[in-house]
This record gives sequence, C-alpha cells and structure tokens, in this order.
Amino acid sequence: MNIGVNLHVTGNGTLQGTLNETIPENQSCTDGNGTTIAVGPSHFTSKPTPPNTDLVGCLHVNPTTSQASVITYVTQISGLETFPGSGVAQGFFVGVGSEIHASFLDGPGSPSQQTPPEQRDHLNAPPAADDADCPGGTTDGTQINVQQNGNINVHP
Repeated sequence: MNIGVNLHVTGNGTLQGTLNETIPENQSCTDGNGTTIAVGPSHFTSKPTPPNTDLVGCLHVNPTTSQASVITYVTQISGLETFPGSGVAQGFFVGVGSEIHASFLDGPGSPSQQTPPEQRDHLNAPPAADDADCPGGTTDGTQINVQQNGNINVHP
C-alpha cells in the first residue's frame, strides 16, 4: 500500500492538502480465516474540504508525542471500493464522500529500516480502523502498523 499525506493550515486558518492511498495490482493479504485474498488495484484521493459540500475535516498535531490525526473526505476513487474478506479491513467501504480517519507517529528511529519496530514510524489508515479523536480529543490514535518503507514527518 502506498500512502501520501500532505495536510497543512494556511495563514488564514484554512486546512488544505490531500490524503491519497493506492494499493497496486497483484497484492494480497490474509483474512481472519488464514485464506489469502487478492486485493488491488485501487486508489482514492481525499481532501479536508471537498468541493460543493459543507464538510470540514481536521488536522491535529501533538508535538510532544510526534503524532498527527486527520479526517478527510474521499473526492475520487478507482478500482475496488470494498476490500473483500471477513478479516480484511472489516468490510471497509471507500466511496466518494466517505469520511477517512487516519493517524501517524513520527518514530524516533525513522526512516532507518535497521531500527527496531518500536522506534520506527507507525500509522493507521484505511483499510485499518483508526481510533484517533481528531480534532484533539482524548487520544492521538493507536498506530499499530509499522511503516515498512518511506518516512513520516510530523511538524507542529
């Protein structure tokens, strides 16, 4: 899975940017029964304020823990809209207008792939469920997925 996120607040206080996610073709994952299921190709683009709506997403950054949580709304999709299988993404559906919750942890040892998993970058994003309370609720999320490649940078 490839995820690209660039969200920021402009000088006038407007939240701008995108959260994009792509699952390339010929990918697979294991469902809750141990069965391998083909997934992909699929892609979605999401923005904090999609056109022609009153929806407004959020960005919360915790500079103490180097965590960020976001809410964006899908503006474009291609490929699979529902991830198949009982244990794969809990039937997560992505359609235009879907609310996307994601959270990120900028680990102290990133981006080195030689550091222990607990020191690397972590994230939760679809198809994984995210428990962050953006904007600034009681939790910045539980990022359980270790980033395999790339780098997460969280800036206050």
